[in-house]
Amino acid sequence: MIITGSLDDIAKYKGAFGILGTENIYCEKRENGYNSSIMIYESGFAKEVYKVLDEYSKYLWKAIMRFDFFLEMMILNAGELQKVFLGQIEDYVANCKGKEELPSNCRIVCFPRNPKPHECSEPWIKTYWE
Repeated sequence: MIITGSLDDIAKYKGAFGILGTENIYCEKRENGYNSSIMIYESGFAKEVYKVLDEYSKYLWKAIMRFDFFLEMMILNAGELQKVFLGQIEDYVANCKGKEELPSNCRIVCFPRNPKPHECSEPWIKTYWE
């Protein structure tokens, strides 16, 4: 992740659980899923989710490939942060790669999987990644 602006709006999130959705993340190649690169939740919200993960983890990891899939099974109707905070959270490959400047309202650039910020050469990266 690269923080590129104020997180004040995002920090005021009012939902019980917010997470990135997969629709606008290039590497996901699927719709209606979760990407746990960013999660926001109310204190105590994840207590039951953690309890299931802790108690059944040895069985869960035989049935699922990624933590995101577990969250999709446990938490329905999560707030999709890219939709709640339009233009403030961007995927590098989908929306920022090869651009001289960031989208105007961008506050966070996500780098799920590859490449990572130190492997990229856009001029704006040097401004925020040093």
